[in-house]
Amino acid sequence: MQPSSSADRPDVHTFWTGPDLSYYEDLSLRSVVAAGARVLLYTYNKTLNVPEGVELVDAREVLSGPIYQFHHKDGDLSLALHSDLFRYLAIQKFGGWYMDLDIVVMKPSLPDDKVYLAFQEDGVANAAVMKFPAQSPIMTAAIEEAMKLLPAAGTSAPGADHGIVGPALITRLASDYAIDHLIRPKFSAYEIHPNEVLMFFDPAQCDAAFQRVDASDFVHLWNDLWRALRIPKNLGPPEGSFLDVLFRRFGIGVPQGARLSSDAIEGWFREFWVMKELKQKLSVPKVPLDALDQFARRISSSGLQASRRSSGNAEVSPRDSYPQAVSPQTVKTFWHGEAINPYQLMCLKSFAAAGHRVEVFSYSRDLCTPDWMHVEDAADVLPRERVLRSLGQEGMFAIHANLFRYTLLHGRGGWWIDPDVLLLKPDLPPDDVVFADFDVFGRVPTGVLKFPAGHGLLTEALAETERLSGTFEGWDESGPALLTSLVGRHRLIGKIQRPISLNMLSWFEVADLFNPDSAGKLNRLCNDFHFAHLHDDVWRRAGIPHDLAPPEGSFLENQIAKFGLTTDFPAKISFRDVNRWLAHMYQCLSERQA
Repeated sequence: MQPSSSADRPDVHTFWTGPDLSYYEDLSLRSVVAAGARVLLYTYNKTLNVPEGVELVDAREVLSGPIYQFHHKDGDLSLALHSDLFRYLAIQKFGGWYMDLDIVVMKPSLPDDKVYLAFQEDGVANAAVMKFPAQSPIMTAAIEEAMKLLPAAGTSAPGADHGIVGPALITRLASDYAIDHLIRPKFSAYEIHPNEVLMFFDPAQCDAAFQRVDASDFVHLWNDLWRALRIPKNLGPPEGSFLDVLFRRFGIGVPQGARLSSDAIEGWFREFWVMKELKQKLSVPKVPLDALDQFARRISSSGLQASRRSSGNAEVSPRDSYPQAVSPQTVKTFWHGEAINPYQLMCLKSFAAAGHRVEVFSYSRDLCTPDWMHVEDAADVLPRERVLRSLGQEGMFAIHANLFRYTLLHGRGGWWIDPDVLLLKPDLPPDDVVFADFDVFGRVPTGVLKFPAGHGLLTEALAETERLSGTFEGWDESGPALLTSLVGRHRLIGKIQRPISLNMLSWFEVADLFNPDSAGKLNRLCNDFHFAHLHDDVWRRAGIPHDLAPPEGSFLENQIAKFGLTTDFPAKISFRDVNRWLAHMYQCLSERQA
């Protein structure tokens, strides 16, 4: 079968090596047919069922040699290497379009560009959907380079990089052949980032997703991440979701009860990032069933080793003269309760020491603070009863920090900094809008924010937070989950400067703050990050006391000494105890999962 092109019906080549097509490959193919294209599906499976309008073609007409494949670290087989080589060969031979089967066409017709390629992120092009003329020199070069690189991309090669024949190669060749100016911006085909895959399944984010891709030619569903998340493709999407709307648009029916749950997908997504972090901490390719127990034992073991070391050689840097910010700014935060503990004081002092004004909003009129801190009346922002809710025990309150944060920024604008965020560089970013990059759970943290007063995102955040304020669960939902959704809805990633990273260490690396052996690593990382989040929620969960000094030689001791707070502690914590407390926390989490 020899494909041929016609002026009014472009050829689209695609490739499939898996089992029967799922709903989602069916969606991709139907969207291409609906765009008026002649769809040629190359496969080694002659009995594959395909939608009407799709022609099956023997893949051996393009690539009849060995199958290039590898196994993911979790054991799953992948033919991505074969697919990368195949796409270059098909376009070089026939010309026209190539699309992966996780690409959905969003326009009534395909773009009429002679060459089509788009960035998936700054400086990185993706070949999941592309178009080149037949016998294009760049495709010839891609084939030659891919054939050379394939042996190094297999799992038999140490440090194998399976992406080197895909995005890395096409990006480099686009530069070599001087077609960078032809590469379309990210919104053309890759507006939704892999970290935002939940938007496809969450009915509450359906409208936001369609707004995000309103100007897009294509949407990439990021099938490889689905595999990692274990999302079953034999079930339809949740009703009312972005994918459900597309299913209905292209006439795909789903039997009653055969749908995925958005809550389940959110849980898998969160678990994926947690398990990825655990794999790194445990130094294993797979996460065993007793992963949390192993992690607890690991940190307990490191604590035991630390207790056996002599503390006489610990190095503590002398108090530095603080580098000053060129353009000092004002940062705002909230505190409720007794005196601010030394670790939060250390964090806030890191801003003041650089010359920034630190404003702490509080309902406590007798809050004792140092002279470099400016205490503001929180009642000028919101009535006390709207932010503090009694928990029934004397002096115990739940704090609706999200409501206060959004209200303060909406009314006054500027910087919000949680009191467990440490400033590592003297100057704060000068931009009008600043927020942190995704954390280990795939969420935008609320600990570092900057917005102008009255910003539209804050207006929506306040309205949604008010709606969710009836329950404590709603208070939690109005934090990073809501902010992540709104950042996507307002298309802020890519519109403003690249988000800053707050993740010098993650939720799972709190022990490193106390570990003398990790001090050097963390000190070096300070050069690469603007802020360090100390994750006070982990301290509270694990029961790490805030009124004891950190272990000698630790990163925290260095920072405490730097800001002159050493005399505030009656005694020291041992690293062994910190690990014991953290281990107990992880064991409790493990039992709760069981």
